[in-house]
Amino acid sequence: EDDMEPPMGPKLELLRTFHEHCMTDGWNVHGYGYGDEKTLVENFHKVIAFFKTISKEYQSVILRITKEMGIGMADFQEKKAIKTVEEYDLYCHYVAGLVGHGLSDIFAVSGLEDPIIAEKKDIANSMGLFLQKVNITRDYLEDLHDGRTFWPEEIWGLYSGQKGNLGWFAQHPTHPRSLDCLNHMVSDVLKLIPAVIEYMSLIKNPKIFAFCAIPQVMAIASLAQMYNNNNVFSGVVKIRAGLSARLMLETVDLPSFKRLFGWFVDSIASQINSSHAQAEASLGYIAQARKALGRDETAIKKRQGGLLQLVFVACIAVA
Repeated sequence: EDDMEPPMGPKLELLRTFHEHCMTDGWNVHGYGYGDEKTLVENFHKVIAFFKTISKEYQSVILRITKEMGIGMADFQEKKAIKTVEEYDLYCHYVAGLVGHGLSDIFAVSGLEDPIIAEKKDIANSMGLFLQKVNITRDYLEDLHDGRTFWPEEIWGLYSGQKGNLGWFAQHPTHPRSLDCLNHMVSDVLKLIPAVIEYMSLIKNPKIFAFCAIPQVMAIASLAQMYNNNNVFSGVVKIRAGLSARLMLETVDLPSFKRLFGWFVDSIASQINSSHAQAEASLGYIAQARKALGRDETAIKKRQGGLLQLVFVACIAVA
């Protein structure tokens, strides 16, 4: 999907039929991808050989999700741009929300989690959307240079100084309109937090919990760093390696997950100014997030001077 060079016709056909080849001995793909991705598809016959050794129940889940994902990706390849937030949500569903669906089904089939997890499709979808929307917001400049458009025009069209020009923000990275657009994109991600917390509260197996929780904590840390940060329009905003390592080591169970997640939610809240675009909506989403985290608003204000929280906020500020 990411390779923009191959002819569109064969690429669309491959996306829509990829699942049909996943049980075909010796099948692989040439002419797509770069680096490790290219190596993977050119050696896909090795993936198939292993895939055929796993449980039929796992195979069924993976083939179904691969089919849905490939068809959805192909549909969006034919769109020149994402116009509405509804389209944006649907795209993120195809490329990430479906991963949440598939993993939930596998967790249930494995017996390592309660089968009810497979029924929670809405919040599993939100898990994927949260990660994908953080990545899309962060990767604005890279995608722009690659000729891809994922920011929905329904949002960025409100702020661009030139009608129909998403690249205007890269040309004016410090303009108040650029920051307003970015903060609107971040606000759109914040509304997903309660579903993320609800999903994580259902996971009981420690290894599965870490597998799911760490990417979510990394994502909220990245979101905290991106808020009102014009560097999104001139480079790639990333959290520091040391902070990443600390988050991986400290995200071990639901209490630690909620504590870390809450710190970064508070960091975003502390950066919101009433003059910012979507400030009222963002603060509303923050309140919903804190409620989902089981945190009392009054107690939060009293703890805001806590040393440990300040250390984490400082890490974000200097990253």
